Amino acid sequence: MPLQFRQFAARTGRSYTRFNFHKYTTADDYAGAVGLENGATVFKKGVFLKAFTCPSTVVLLDEISMADAGELATLNGFLEPNSEVNYGGFVHRRAEGVLVFAADNTLTNGDTSGRYAKTQSMNSALADRFARVIEFKYLSKEQEVLALTFIRALDILDVDEAWESTVTSRQPEESRVALDAIKAAYINASVLAKYL
Repeated sequence: MPLQFRQFAARTGRSYTRFNFHKYTTADDYAGAVGLENGATVFKKGVFLKAFTCPSTVVLLDEISMADAGELATLNGFLEPNSEVNYGGFVHRRAEGVLVFAADNTLTNGDTSGRYAKTQSMNSALADRFARVIEFKYLSKEQEVLALTFIRALDILDVDEAWESTVTSRQPEESRVALDAIKAAYINASVLAKYL
């Protein structure tokens, strides 16, 4: 999943910062803390706060449900619209164009299945500060085979021929218009050349 955020940042000309959470993460780790610099006591911004105050940065808070809800509470103020948060003796504001995403395997609910051990339910106050919760699903085996068939066909056919022989010809006639619209919007030789 982090790769998609990095690619989005690159495609839109933005800087990218990723912070990985774990069960021992504290607010000092991601937001910052007072420390020594040249013998003086100063506040040093953490990774999140540096990115949050840098214009047009994509910030990924990865595996956020691994951290203790109390340690995540600091994010509440920062993630409010038009926030101005006093932290470490300074007022911090979200820089223009900053986008903050969180990645979590449990859709903010923690895990009781054991597949994502040590994750915790996210406090609703924090979860509500994200505009959307989107479940990311992998392609089914059948969809993956279809995608690979299309890609392999590109070795011997042009884009239109490969699409026709591997996608539209295998679907009902009534789906052809929608499928061709998808191809027209997202798939062409110049786009594919970047990835193949």
